[in-house]
Amino acid sequence: MKTIGYLLGGIVILCLLSTGCMTTGIGDITYEESAFLIRIDDAALDEILVQILIYEVSGLHQEEEQLIIKTIELIPGDNVITLSAPLPDGNYKAHITLFSDGKRVAGRILDFHINE
Repeated sequence: MKTIGYLLGGIVILCLLSTGCMTTGIGDITYEESAFLIRIDDAALDEILVQILIYEVSGLHQEEEQLIIKTIELIPGDNVITLSAPLPDGNYKAHITLFSDGKRVAGRILDFHINE
């Protein structure tokens, strides 16, 4: 009976580890020349909605600075998208989320500093 329990436990662990392997994800993110460059890994979707919520950070306080929402057409494989977001000098945190059919498929947080 113990053997069956271990076997089922192993199957559950394998299933959990293998979920998400064939999904769309967010790769490298950079902010340069007043725009976000976002790599979308293994795009299995034709279209995604990208939401970027940008906060200005000062000490322990953060205040919403900008909200960007844009629908993007993807090609199969890796994609790099550029979203314009001019910001003044300062410290920022960006919450980047991808949605498809109203469901969240990926998300990342980027802390960055602008000093031009």
